[in-house]
Amino acid sequence: MQPAMHETTGIGVPEFSPAEVRSAERETLIRITRALELARASGDPEAIRRAATQNQTIWMLFVTEMFNETNRLPPELRQSIANVGMSVIGEINDNLNGNLDVDFLVEINHAIIEGLATQG
Repeated sequence: MQPAMHETTGIGVPEFSPAEVRSAERETLIRITRALELARASGDPEAIRRAATQNQTIWMLFVTEMFNETNRLPPELRQSIANVGMSVIGEINDNLNGNLDVDFLVEINHAIIEGLATQG
């Protein structure tokens, strides 16, 4: 079986369809959310910090993408996602070494995972 062929941009970077991008975002968020859940269950503060830092990184990418002029999502949805992302990032920044609300992070991630599965 041959790998899927993609159109490329002018600089040779593959162009992925919106469905492929959503799928990759969803799979990444599932993996990070599972790490948060496992860290929470272990009670290990270092595992929680690592998982929360990974979560923060993906949300920083999501927020940055919401301000990308080529983003095709409706402006209202982009603003809503950016607002949620800023809340997630703020929670992690304010509480990474203290009383981090992992339940909040997991709940938000699950909502976005569900949205990425149904968006079309």
